Amino acid sequence: MLRRHPDIKWRKTAADLVALQAIQLKLLHVQQAWLAAHGVLVYSVCSNEPEETHQVVQRFLAEHPDMRLDVIDNESATQLPESAASPGTLDVTPDQWGTEGVFVARFRHRDALP
Repeated sequence: MLRRHPDIKWRKTAADLVALQAIQLKLLHVQQAWLAAHGVLVYSVCSNEPEETHQVVQRFLAEHPDMRLDVIDNESATQLPESAASPGTLDVTPDQWGTEGVFVARFRHRDALP
């Protein structure tokens, strides 16, 4: 979003990121409760801020020990730079593909089949 709206850098504060994280976690908690036994829960935001990406994932997993990150193995993930992919997440920055920043995490119940 920063490429199209550079003014966001000056309008958003650290408190805004904390508030957004709380909203994002609440959304994940609600959706996780509706997840089928072998279902997949995907979390995606157009941000590369740690407060909205990896910190949300860490907090969600800490609060839901029955969940785990699930490998993202689709064909498009193999086209991304190695630095963008880690087990269960994709973290795409504007300099990698000329896109906006994008983060994706894929969750599954710990006891579910691959």
